[in-house]
Amino acid sequence: MVPNPDRASAPDPVELRREARAEEAPRTHEEAVRNARIMIVDDEPTNVLLLERILRRAGYTRLTGITDSRQVLARVHETGPDLILLDLHMPHLTGNEVLVQLRAELPAGVYLPVLVLSADKLQKARNDALASGAQDFLVKPFDRGEVLLRVRNLLETRLLHLALRGHNERLEEEVRDRTRDLSEALHAAEAASRAKTQFLGNMSHELRTPLTTLRGPLMLVGKLEGERMSARGRQMLEVALRAGARLEKGLLDVLLLFDLQAGAAVPVLSEVDWDALMRELAGEFGPVAAGKGLAFAAHAPAGLAPTHADGARLKEVLRRLVDNAVRFTTAGAITIEVLADEGAATAIRVRDTGPGIPADRIDAVFEAFEQVDNSETRIHQGFGLGLAIARALCTLLGCTLAVESEPGAGSAFSILIPPEQGAAAN
Repeated sequence: MVPNPDRASAPDPVELRREARAEEAPRTHEEAVRNARIMIVDDEPTNVLLLERILRRAGYTRLTGITDSRQVLARVHETGPDLILLDLHMPHLTGNEVLVQLRAELPAGVYLPVLVLSADKLQKARNDALASGAQDFLVKPFDRGEVLLRVRNLLETRLLHLALRGHNERLEEEVRDRTRDLSEALHAAEAASRAKTQFLGNMSHELRTPLTTLRGPLMLVGKLEGERMSARGRQMLEVALRAGARLEKGLLDVLLLFDLQAGAAVPVLSEVDWDALMRELAGEFGPVAAGKGLAFAAHAPAGLAPTHADGARLKEVLRRLVDNAVRFTTAGAITIEVLADEGAATAIRVRDTGPGIPADRIDAVFEAFEQVDNSETRIHQGFGLGLAIARALCTLLGCTLAVESEPGAGSAFSILIPPEQGAAAN
């Protein structure tokens, strides 16, 4: 039967007894078929009795006979049938009129099969009944065996529909439960992340003041008492100053990352001179690399057009990538190159011959406070913020930070520049 979509929110009369019937649910499919509720509607009592006798002999016991077609809807609400056997020509309401009422009453998605039994042999009668919502049609007088086969087929279809509907309801409930659980977990994780970031930001602010208070007197002591201090005293003072400088740099990095994640920073656009930028990086990191016995090169294609970007922050990204490469590379070379297409920069690549990054750690290196070796015995010191800040800065600049790496073969970090930033506007 074709459901009426306008009645989708109406109560389901066929399913009203579902909970009560669940307690008497059959254990086998055959029992489910035999326990089906069948309603017989015919204005001739003898016809009702005949169909009841045929069905009872076949094992169907839950039968409801109705001779007044005006009572059909009320009895459907009351008994919740699985199948209706319906006469066509009756006083008060014809079979077709009952079908129209059922179609208007049943919510969307409900399958209540109706088998029309009529002495009208005209094809039009069959067509009208099927068009009104009947699933099948038999002409009286009918063959007992054929009636039972039609009844069985329609009940099988009804049970399959109910099973599918129940399965879908269980799946929908599972999806709702899991969606709710995931949503709650996501909200909890986001709240924890916000709390952690806020805590780190507040802690960094709180630590900067006492740290500055400590470093000032230490520097003053070094200046006033330097010549009179013993070698051991000067050594201890230098260690304390270096530790303070390292701690201050870490706190500044935390504050910078906090601002970037909070959206407090905005890019300041200007023209980036690639030759000048490469010279600055070579001047800053070339001597450090040479001190470790590493070759260092930084170059851009000749005649490359300037790029319209935040030059200061772009340089900061490169500084952090190169600093990372210098710290972790013990032999070989470090190179910085600007890749270009049609005279405009498309990417900047920092390549090293360091230890490389295992595949299962590629994503982790961009997380705050993470390093490839995150153990307490790692050789390289650091807060693990350099690459996290580099990625956050790239996001601010509208660029993408990508990495290619293989353990033992080094790494290559690339800043991918979007086409609209490739060349400065004239």
